[in-house]
Amino acid sequence: MTKTRTVVGKCQMKQWFLRPLLDLQLIKERQDVVLSLASSQNTSVLDTTKKNLGFIKNIPVSIFLL
Repeated sequence: MTKTRTVVGKCQMKQWFLRPLLDLQLIKERQDVVLSLASSQNTSVLDTTKKNLGFIKNIPVSIFLL
């Protein structure tokens, strides 16, 4: 759970631990997304998403530099 593949992922994970969601509806929505991605029916979608996200570098820094 503490392993991420990008700097942005590391920062996001840290924020989730430091400032957890308190809104029950948002928590349920996040759980639904994770459940959907983890479904065996969506393995190809998840694999493609992982592959494509691997090409994206640090988005916040890239936007700042624009």
